[in-house]
Amino acid sequence: MKVVAKTRCTFAGFVLLTCIPLLIISLSGPAKAQEDPVFVLEDMDSELVLGQRAKGDWGHFWSAPSVSAINFGYLSEHGYQKFATDHNGNGRVEASDIEPLSDRLGKEYMGTVPGEGTTDPELLRGIARYVNENYPEEFELKVFETEFRDEYQGVIGEMLPDKVFNVPVTVFTDPEFDSYEKQLRSGEMIWLGVSQEGSSLNHYLAGRSLDTRKTIEGKFPVDFADPREKSFQPGKGQIIETVMTENGDLEYGDQSRPIDIMIALSPLDKQTKSETADGSGLECSFDCEKKTDRVCLEYETEEPECREVCTARDGEQCYEYETVCEEGDRVCVDFQTTEVLECDARVKNTGDEETGMNTSKVVAGDKEKRFLVTPLAPGEEQYAGEITIGPEEFDREDLSCEVDIYNALEESSE
Repeated sequence: MKVVAKTRCTFAGFVLLTCIPLLIISLSGPAKAQEDPVFVLEDMDSELVLGQRAKGDWGHFWSAPSVSAINFGYLSEHGYQKFATDHNGNGRVEASDIEPLSDRLGKEYMGTVPGEGTTDPELLRGIARYVNENYPEEFELKVFETEFRDEYQGVIGEMLPDKVFNVPVTVFTDPEFDSYEKQLRSGEMIWLGVSQEGSSLNHYLAGRSLDTRKTIEGKFPVDFADPREKSFQPGKGQIIETVMTENGDLEYGDQSRPIDIMIALSPLDKQTKSETADGSGLECSFDCEKKTDRVCLEYETEEPECREVCTARDGEQCYEYETVCEEGDRVCVDFQTTEVLECDARVKNTGDEETGMNTSKVVAGDKEKRFLVTPLAPGEEQYAGEITIGPEEFDREDLSCEVDIYNALEESSE
């Protein structure tokens, strides 16, 4: 069952003055609207992106625990505080806060080897174990790699069970852009594994954004939280902008590489286990503001930074050097400025019972965007998300928010 909070809003100068919600309960829901082409996990910003060499004993291949710490840090800012701690007490979880978590995940949970990295099966097991210790029976894991069952058996020495550390695991075929888009829009944390130089094991990225408007070359703009550090910036990862093909090839490090594996961590809907709350007390409200937005039309890759590194020495005397080059940044060289209407949606539980995990969908005209809504106690309110639309594209007096009480986001079979 879906609960739709239909809200008639009054605007003045594009700033919302009043919204009066009217709940509409339906069994089938409205026809699917066109989704916003751009989706971004805005709070996964540069302040959260930990570098994979933040500690000296991590070596060069600590990406799996670093990306895991980034994803858990993001979740801790969105209703799952037990995943990460704000150690410096400044009110938000940042890279320095999750450094101890990355260290612990790599050494105690994932068997990360500093000179090699982390295997895919050990990454999965580490994620599952940490999730189960903090939020048992609240998440599931999805693995997008056709041959993962064989890989798991080869590394772990046993067949992949239906649950790993009591966390349900489902295996799907190799990742493509469509599967990446679906999982990211559904509010799931994403690990992407691609090949890397110097190790037979994957380098991992955290899924952050997508744009369904193809480039001239027919590829989709995407960006990721990458724990690979730039020169002279120890401990800091970076947000990288790149492109992905329809079949899942990713441009990374000036090469087109197939995505070897994608792992998605998805919240389970509590209402599937306890249908005590029907969600009829959920209401939406909106706050909109007119802003300007920049859309990049053309990118260029800067020249790589190179330096001499000693590879062989006798005591303090170096007798052999190697030139090591860091890949250049991908920068925007041509952009277009447009006026947009940016609307924040909030969901409030006006009922008498706690609601379960929900997926909310903000709809404005033919645009829509999905967000994750964590359990809400009676009277509790939560920021549901943001949707950005060109003011000329919809009736400004008509906004709606739909909450999927039973989280009916169907997955294709394996």
